Amino acid sequence: MSEERIDVKKIKEVIHPSDLLSLSINSYSEFLQLDTEPSKRKNVGLEYVFRSFFPVENYNRTLEYHSYRIVPQKKSYCDCIRDGDTYAASLYLTLSLKSEDSVQKSEVYMGEIPLMTPRASFVVNGVERTVVNQLHRSPGIVFEERFYSFGKRLPLFRIIPDRGVWLEVEFDQNDLLGVTFDTHRRRSPILVTTLLRAWGYETDESILKLFYEPRMLSIAHLLKQSQLTNLVLAEDVLDVKQGRVLAGKYEILSKLLLQNFVEAKIEKIKVIDCGVDGGIIIRCLKNDLLTSAEDAAYAILSIVRPGQSIVRKNALASFRYLFAPENYDLLEAGRYIINEKLGLKDDQRTLQPSDLVAAIRYLYNLRKGEGVIDDIDCLSNRRVRLVGELIGRQCRLGLERLRHTLKERMVSYSQFNNSLQTLMNTKVMAAAINEFFARNQLSQIIDQINPLSEVSHKRRLSALGPGGLNRERAGLGVRDVQTSHYGRICPVETSEGANIGLINSLTTYARINPLGFIETPYRVVKKGVPTDTVHYLTADQEKNEIVAQANAPVDSKGKLVGPVLSRKHFDVYEADPQEVTYMDVSPKQVVSVAAALIPFLEHDDGSRALMGANMQRQAGP
Repeated sequence: MSEERIDVKKIKEVIHPSDLLSLSINSYSEFLQLDTEPSKRKNVGLEYVFRSFFPVENYNRTLEYHSYRIVPQKKSYCDCIRDGDTYAASLYLTLSLKSEDSVQKSEVYMGEIPLMTPRASFVVNGVERTVVNQLHRSPGIVFEERFYSFGKRLPLFRIIPDRGVWLEVEFDQNDLLGVTFDTHRRRSPILVTTLLRAWGYETDESILKLFYEPRMLSIAHLLKQSQLTNLVLAEDVLDVKQGRVLAGKYEILSKLLLQNFVEAKIEKIKVIDCGVDGGIIIRCLKNDLLTSAEDAAYAILSIVRPGQSIVRKNALASFRYLFAPENYDLLEAGRYIINEKLGLKDDQRTLQPSDLVAAIRYLYNLRKGEGVIDDIDCLSNRRVRLVGELIGRQCRLGLERLRHTLKERMVSYSQFNNSLQTLMNTKVMAAAINEFFARNQLSQIIDQINPLSEVSHKRRLSALGPGGLNRERAGLGVRDVQTSHYGRICPVETSEGANIGLINSLTTYARINPLGFIETPYRVVKKGVPTDTVHYLTADQEKNEIVAQANAPVDSKGKLVGPVLSRKHFDVYEADPQEVTYMDVSPKQVVSVAAALIPFLEHDDGSRALMGANMQRQAGP
C-alpha cells in the first residue's frame, strides 16, 4: 500500500525555503575561492584583503603580491572534533621583492586559516563554533534632522565609510555649512569650502564651477528684468578709466548698481544665479580665510590628528592619504546607497568631490521641504556582515599589525642571506584569526540541543560586536520592530532581557544579496493576476510597490478579488486589484523557522509567542 501525503493547505506556495545554511556556506566559499584558479579569482574576500594591503613600499624596495594558495589538511572535521584539533588549511602567498637591480619571487607560508564544515560551522580546538551574522549601520550617506540650541530644526548629512574618517555636514547659527569629523565633533567645524580646497579645488572660481554656472550677461538685458533675485557678481567689476572697483565679488545685484555700471560704460558682467543652493557656497567663500590647498589640508589635519606634529609642506599629501583606498573604503554597499540617493553613477569605493557637491544640493532641497529624511533604523540603511566579511576584516587587521615591522625588515634585508619567509612574520595573521574565534562576541559555541536550535543559531542576526551597538547604550528605537522588517527579520523571535531587539533571526524565506542587504521574495502580480514568477526585493526596492498578503482572496480564474488589503511605503490600506504589483509568497515568510513551527501563531499574544519560540528550541528532541 503506497502512502500518499495529504496537503490541506489553502494557499499555494510557489517556492520552498532555500537551504537554511546556504548564507554562511556561500559567504565563506566566496571568501576563500578555494576551487578557483588564482588568475580567475574575483577581487573579493581573501583576494581583496591581500590586494588592498600590498604592495608595501620602503625606500628603494617594493613587496608585491601575486596570488595565494590554500592546501587543505588530510584530517576530516569529524577527526578534528575527536582529536581536539582545529579544522584548517595551510595558506601560502606568492610574493616578489623588487629593488633597483633585482627581483626575488618565492612562496611564503602564512599560517593556518580555518575551513568551514558542511554544517556551516568551524572546528576550533575540537569545539564546534559558529560565527553569528552582524547587522550594522550600512556605509553610505544618511540625511537626518536635528533641533539646535539656537532654536532651529535643520537638516544635516553624515557620510559613513566602512573604514576611514566620518564626515558630518551641517548648518551653523550663521547659516554657514560646516564639516565635522567623527571623533572630533566637539571641536569647531571647518567650512565645507575648506574641505573642497584641500581636495584640489584651490581657487574660488574652481569651487564656484562645481555648484553654479557663471554667465556673461549684458547690462541692458538685466535692466529689462523686473526682479534681480538670486543674482550676484562672479568677479570684481572695475572702472578702468578711474582705476577703482565699482562692485566687489559676490555683491548682490540691484538696479542702482546696474545704473552705476551704465555710467561707467560697462556693457557686460559675469553673474551667478545662486538660487540652486540659496547662496550657501558663496556665503562660505566669503567667510573662508584660507586661500591655498596646503593651508586647508593643514587646518583639517590639525583637527583630525590633534597633538601630532604636522609638517605644513607635507600636509597636502597626508590629507590625500586620509581618503586613499588604503585608509578609506565605502564598500560596494556604501557606493550603491550614495549613487541611489544622489542620482550619481560613480563606481569608486572612496569619497569623491562630486559626492559632496550632490549631497550639499540635496541638503538644500531638504531645507526647502523637498526630498526625504532617512530613517536610520530602516533596513535600507542597515546591512549584514556575513561570516566571510567578518573574518576578512580580522585578516586585514592582522596584516596591518605587520606593516610597520615589514617596512623595518625591508631596510636591512639581503637576498643573499635571507629568504622572503624570514621577511614575513607569519604568526601575526594567524594570531588575529585565533583571537577572533577565541574572544570575538560574534564567535560562539553552537547551540546543539537539537537540529532546530542549531539552525536558529546559524541564522541569527546580532547588532552587537565590534563596529556594532552597545547593549547598555542602545535605545528603544533600534530595538523596536520596524516596518521594513516585514519578511526579512522575525518580529517574534528575539532574546529576552538586556539583548531584546538586538539579537534577532532571519525569516524563513529571507536571503542576503551581494551588497549585504536583506531580501524577501514576492510573487509578481500582472493585471490583478498573481503569477508564479518570484522577485527578491530589498526594503528600498519594496517601498514604492503595492504588495498584497499571501492570503488575499482570488476567484476561480486566479484573479484577485478586490478591494485587496495591501501595503505601500510600509502603510496598510485597501487597494484595487489592478494596482497591486506584488504578493507575499507564503504566510510564514513573516516569521523565522522556530516561530513558524508554532501552531496558530496568529492567535498567540506577542510576548507569549516570543517565549514560545525560544522555549520550543529547548524542548525539541
